[in-house]
Amino acid sequence: MNMNKNRVMSRKYVVISLLVMILGGVLFGAAIMKCFKMAGITSLSNLSICIILYVIVCIFCWMPLIVPANQIAEMDENTVYITPQYSTMKKLKIAWYTLINDTMKPFYRSIPIASIDKLTFTFQSQWGAYAYKRFSFELRLQVGEEKILVYINPGQNGPIIPSGYGVPFAGTLTKGEIANLIGFFRSAGVQVADPYKLEAAMKDENVVLYDYLDSLNKKIRF
Repeated sequence: MNMNKNRVMSRKYVVISLLVMILGGVLFGAAIMKCFKMAGITSLSNLSICIILYVIVCIFCWMPLIVPANQIAEMDENTVYITPQYSTMKKLKIAWYTLINDTMKPFYRSIPIASIDKLTFTFQSQWGAYAYKRFSFELRLQVGEEKILVYINPGQNGPIIPSGYGVPFAGTLTKGEIANLIGFFRSAGVQVADPYKLEAAMKDENVVLYDYLDSLNKKIRF
């Protein structure tokens, strides 16, 4: 099973993120300069330098946040490749490495599927926009004595319109793809625990996933 759906960073993703950060900083700076002009302050040379520094700081502060953590990057028949939770400085290094090399594969962690003793398929409930909730799916892998947490966010529950018919974002998995992923682990001999019967709900085309998850009344995590 090959699961590479642009879920991880590429050079294009980093470039777009950089442009958004720079644009946001410039617009913020322009608004500040406009306010100063309206206040009658005409000497803005020092302010311009501050705006440039502000943009640079934004880049270095926000760049680590675009690096995915605890997600499945790729899979094949024998191995799962995940993006671990790295430190902030390591994430900054990964972002610049991806910008130059158009890949972050050297930073993947490989987990042989045969080494996974148990997989628990569950979810977390969080507040979303417009009084909706957001749901994040989790795979809790038991590998020997180690417990590894992997997050999956489905296309049916996007962060902008978090509902059963939400807006899917690039790289997100549909509920059918998530169900196939769980089935793949089971067929590979991994013991799968599914306490909320999520796999069956995802396979049922008549089930609106948001409504099903909401009906479970799981405690909201902030």
